[in-house]
Amino acid sequence: MLFLGTSSLIAKLLPSGAAAGDVKHGAARDATQVLANGGLYGLVAILGTTAIVDQENFGHHLYPSGELLWVIMAVATADTWSSEIGQYFRRPAYDILRWRRVPVGLSGGVSGVGSLAGLLGAVLIGTAAYFVGGGAEVTVGEGIESVAGDGSRSWKLPALVVLLGFVGMLLDSLLGSWLQATYRNPGTGELTDRAGPDFPLVSGYAWATNDLINFLAIGLTAALAYLLW
Repeated sequence: MLFLGTSSLIAKLLPSGAAAGDVKHGAARDATQVLANGGLYGLVAILGTTAIVDQENFGHHLYPSGELLWVIMAVATADTWSSEIGQYFRRPAYDILRWRRVPVGLSGGVSGVGSLAGLLGAVLIGTAAYFVGGGAEVTVGEGIESVAGDGSRSWKLPALVVLLGFVGMLLDSLLGSWLQATYRNPGTGELTDRAGPDFPLVSGYAWATNDLINFLAIGLTAALAYLLW
């Protein structure tokens, strides 16, 4: 709800209309976008589930646990906030690898306001992790495995969520600059992520779409989080 709700609200309140973004920018989310941003989250939620068995009532419940869920959502939120808000304010953007001026909205381009927006998105998820996931733990006793908490909260999880969320956003830009297809509009000479008739490929690979870049950035950041934990 935090990711989808805030991202949708930002897109409606701050419409960008940047011409350099990929063809899906500003359009309704399709199945590929949903899987790219939420597929790994769903998989981790299933595989990282703790079984809660009530032997007296023969009840069986599943409790999704694991810090990776917070990290994945932090990356997705930071990247989306950075893209939407950065394109709306249209501040000068620079290719994160080559550090040359690029059109606003071009994959791999970063700006000060966009980076700050991404950091705030990661902070939002980190704050939620503090209040929702800060003290939960699994305990076993008297034949029942249940979820309990000692009431204490630590800033370790939220801090790592914010840090990795921001790192994942930067990784998305790095992968976008390195792999995602960039074309040149023969009519205007401008660089763009949008393929078109007679648009020459300037850098990247035609198969490297924005959805794939999002999935790779989230997956690699989740792997880093797994190693850290």
